[in-house]
Amino acid sequence: SFTVVPGTYQFICTLPSTVASGTGGLKYAFNYTGAVLSSLEATAAGFTASAVAVQHTTTTTTQTDLFTQAAVVLYTTIVGTMVVTTGGTVDVQFAQNTSNASNSVCLVGATAEFLRVA
Repeated sequence: SFTVVPGTYQFICTLPSTVASGTGGLKYAFNYTGAVLSSLEATAAGFTASAVAVQHTTTTTTQTDLFTQAAVVLYTTIVGTMVVTTGGTVDVQFAQNTSNASNSVCLVGATAEFLRVA
């Protein structure tokens, strides 16, 4: 969780993960409690054993997927900027992409950094 006040922020999230089966996959999103954004520019890259998937979003709605993948993703980075118009809290959320009996796990060592630049 990060407390934000009105302003412009740069962010980077580094998220190591593992997926027991490729069919469950994973997804990441931001959840806003009280915070309101006027803009978001986010690009995520998910690394598998043999490929990289890249996704981009500008949707400011809470819990909108920043990155989704039905494959075995070992590491994800999400970078971007956001303009906060009403202060509150930003949470980084992780979930299994598709319901599956196999585990999808966000591993120890995940980091997220929010830097107010304006």
